[in-house]
Amino acid sequence: MSESGDVDGERDLPAGWVWVRLGEIADTDLGKMLDKKQSTGRNPMPYLRNVNVQWGQINTSDLLKMDIDSEDVDRFTVSKGDLLVCEGGEVGRCAIWGRDESIAYQKALHRVRASVALETRFLRYYLEFGAFSGRLKRFTTGSTIKHLPQQRLREVPVPLPPVAEQRRIVEALEEQLSRIDSVAVFDPRFWVDLRPSLDRWLRVPGRPGRGTVGLAVNG
Repeated sequence: MSESGDVDGERDLPAGWVWVRLGEIADTDLGKMLDKKQSTGRNPMPYLRNVNVQWGQINTSDLLKMDIDSEDVDRFTVSKGDLLVCEGGEVGRCAIWGRDESIAYQKALHRVRASVALETRFLRYYLEFGAFSGRLKRFTTGSTIKHLPQQRLREVPVPLPPVAEQRRIVEALEEQLSRIDSVAVFDPRFWVDLRPSLDRWLRVPGRPGRGTVGLAVNG
């Protein structure tokens, strides 16, 4: 962790913030690889595919099922509060699983389980911003279809304020987003237009909290 911006040459942050790599503040795993040849039908579980994870929301209207052995249930299921991040296609597309029941997930998705130092909603919005602003591009592989390998995901630098400040930032952002047409929020152009404000927020030196005001006012 670093306050002076030496994580991959990232810029300086307000006092009390640190640059961290995502893998330092969250556990990440890929889901189960599908193998129809080994499917027995003995332990079927509904599972999430890449297509089910949309920008900020999870569509469960067309779930499929796959076998999950009892000893692998914890490894290949998502719990309430976990963040699901698409590994391929629209890299950075992510959403939080908000239901009490667990569900399986396939290898096309990353499961990100935040530590106590991280507010999952803060990371969700930061990854969306990173996707649309191009910040995640250097962590991807592939020429036609982009992919975000697990190791590269863990290397993504995250500007980390104290947890209370993360929550204030999320609340300010969501209050601002509540005034906007919900369709626009999931349009990539919305985040591109918001980039100057978010860049100013990350660039602001000084005490934690100044960026929150800038985000809400300028977003």
